[in-house]
Amino acid sequence: KPQCTQLFPRHVVWYWALVYGSIACTQSGVFQTFLFTLSACAENISGNAYGPIQIGHQQFRVMFDTGGFTRWLPSSRSAPHLFSRRIKYDKNSPTRISLEREYRTSYSGERYRGNVVMDTVSIAGNPIEQFAFVEMIYSSISVDTSEGFDGIIGMRKPQGDHKRGDIFKITLTDHLLATGSIAEGIFTFRFC
Repeated sequence: KPQCTQLFPRHVVWYWALVYGSIACTQSGVFQTFLFTLSACAENISGNAYGPIQIGHQQFRVMFDTGGFTRWLPSSRSAPHLFSRRIKYDKNSPTRISLEREYRTSYSGERYRGNVVMDTVSIAGNPIEQFAFVEMIYSSISVDTSEGFDGIIGMRKPQGDHKRGDIFKITLTDHLLATGSIAEGIFTFRFC
């Protein structure tokens, strides 16, 4: 059985994976197979990987951000000119639970504000109840509509004492492990 490091550069071995019937590398450098496939194809110029998820009754296309922990979607509560070319999360989702907690963040100097909610998420047919994320209501600019995704799912845990990150301590991978949808907390991208 060949080692991953014999076939791929060392940094490739450190990616995580949610792959079923596919072969991927683990941190130990050994090939393994995983439970299900989440096709995440980098189609935009910045090379971001994104894929489909369902939240409540809606389908979204989200970027899987391996470097960040924030999870957000634009809200139907936002002004019409904000996030205008993205699917907006329905504030009337029957499975939505508002935590009535404001969340603020910034990216590249632009400010965002929203409300923390929980809803049922389904990813590759695996439901996760009470998945916490932010419905973004405000942006200091009109978000670039050419990015190719509706929102972001951060894949890592918040580092250190991030007070605002406490709602994201349980990652998507943690949820999938808890529901038995995956056997190991490993995530990688299959490049298309």
